[in-house]
Amino acid sequence: MQDHQPFSEPVSLRGPLAWSLADTLFDRPALWGILRFWLPLSRAWAAALESRGDVDRFAAEAPFVGSVPSALQKRLAGFESVRRRSDAAEDEWLHAMFGAPACRDLAQISRRRDRAALHLAAQRLRFLNLALTRRVPAVRFTIPSHAEVESVYGPVLHEAWRAYLPRETPRVEVSHRIPVKCGHRYWLRFGSTSGRIPGPVFARVREPRGTANPHTLIVANGICVESDFDAALPERAAALGRRDIRVLEIEAPWHGRRRKAGSYAGEPLLATAPLGPVDLFSTAAQDLGVLVDWCRQTSSGKVVLTGASMGSLGVMLAASHCGHWPRSMRPDAVVLLTATDDVARLEQASALTSGIELNAALAAAGWTEEALARWHPLVAAAPTAPLPPEAILMVLGRRDAVLPFTSGTRLAERWRLPAYGIFIAEGGHFSSQGAALLDRRLAARLGTLLGGAS
Repeated sequence: MQDHQPFSEPVSLRGPLAWSLADTLFDRPALWGILRFWLPLSRAWAAALESRGDVDRFAAEAPFVGSVPSALQKRLAGFESVRRRSDAAEDEWLHAMFGAPACRDLAQISRRRDRAALHLAAQRLRFLNLALTRRVPAVRFTIPSHAEVESVYGPVLHEAWRAYLPRETPRVEVSHRIPVKCGHRYWLRFGSTSGRIPGPVFARVREPRGTANPHTLIVANGICVESDFDAALPERAAALGRRDIRVLEIEAPWHGRRRKAGSYAGEPLLATAPLGPVDLFSTAAQDLGVLVDWCRQTSSGKVVLTGASMGSLGVMLAASHCGHWPRSMRPDAVVLLTATDDVARLEQASALTSGIELNAALAAAGWTEEALARWHPLVAAAPTAPLPPEAILMVLGRRDAVLPFTSGTRLAERWRLPAYGIFIAEGGHFSSQGAALLDRRLAARLGTLLGGAS
């Protein structure tokens, strides 16, 4: 029988630097940079997309303090030129990848789309001076009313699993394949099963060559991360998995092609609390269930869900509710790169939400702690382990200010995870994730879960 007493001998992760240095030189500056620069620049970027070159509309979408800079019209015009090229490259890519028949230039078209998308993302830098001198807000809040939340989720409040139940199993469309090192790369596309966040949903697949029934690792990314628009991003799953594992990276709700008009990637999660978290995580969970089902249809190998930060929370909630799903949608194991036992209380406990002053926005909209607590069950983790405890791996950072360490340990204790499945880093939110990927013991433990090649 497995020993399910947590923290008797958890795995202590090794860091690339002394942990105190990692926190001081990496985690704290990274969080500061996100709050001070990345989010305000993203808000200006989203405003530029929505304004289509109109200065007055831009100012309304990114309500900065002070006068309109004289160079803003020129910057918006340059932005529009880049946006049009990116849109054209995306249209070309969609037609080539999902059209029939396949053309010979798929790899070139894909690289062109990647470069155009990355160039568009880099246009945030056009507004650096604006963010420095005019105090562009990090988030444009549109907090919903009590009545709005009640109308959407009131009927399922006492049966939270119903909010996570896929309404159907959509047909998954498979793109043409591009040969890459060690295998092929292709994409999946399917309609959203959620009525709250539309699709289509995309997932990028890296499939090994010569493996008939590969195991599959499905990766969910963190907030603001759009890996499908930047092929140069390190493939997290490659660090976790063997080369004979199929890897799927899913496009998160409100990210990439599913970005909500007028918002940057993931912004509605923060901007529309307490509705946004339920919308995003319930949709993300359903999307993951659809992909698990597709994996079952195309391979007899095991299916593992993993994610970091926001992606980890989506995986946690998918696992929490998958017992109500068809068996073909349920994963065999999950790997949580940072975790919490109470998503809803991150409104008060997370350095990210406090940094954007979410509590003040909620209070200004009439939301008290008591009123918010009514909806906490909709984003609560399962009271007991939803999978066999030995099939759940968890990474926690002792100095994590985004998903606090104590909340992660409470989840591990509640789910009675065995010590060998808990990996503790002495760093913060970002360095702890990096250490988990660099320390091969997490990958080795995942390999033990998967066993030999199927």
